[in-house]
Amino acid sequence: MRLLVPLVVLASGCAATGDVAPCNSNGIRAAIDQEIQKGVKATIAEDIDAFMDGVPDDYRIVEDDGSITDKAALREHALRSWAIIERTIALTITIDRIDVDPSCDGALVRTSQRWERLMRRRDDSGADTVLTTQKHEERWRLKAGRWHNFEIKELGGEVFINGEPYTP
Repeated sequence: MRLLVPLVVLASGCAATGDVAPCNSNGIRAAIDQEIQKGVKATIAEDIDAFMDGVPDDYRIVEDDGSITDKAALREHALRSWAIIERTIALTITIDRIDVDPSCDGALVRTSQRWERLMRRRDDSGADTVLTTQKHEERWRLKAGRWHNFEIKELGGEVFINGEPYTP
């Protein structure tokens, strides 16, 4: 009880002077990374329910051509992609930078993705090792105590098929 009183006084003092306590950006980064890693695990396991669990209803990706991928399209795209993946060899997504909003309930996150997988050829004559790298700029929001990625902008990356550069 003695500790609680000074904390309440300190908090009310900040509110009275207009000062805002800084966000715990390390804690926010860790919470967002935890959500990212849940998605990585779900992708490797091809578990669509776990993959979609953290996707908010207002999710959208701005594609390279300017088109928008929403939550329903994301689900369809994931299932379509997974149908031709024999197995994921490695998938890593790392946070390169995070800028937390002053309100502490939003963040701009830059990530790097490296995904290597064995994919069936279109003519079904075998499989190729496909490696894609991609940089993302992501908008995250805190809703009901959980961080959600609701917008992704692809910033570019590379594609390699069996170790050779590929340009679509």
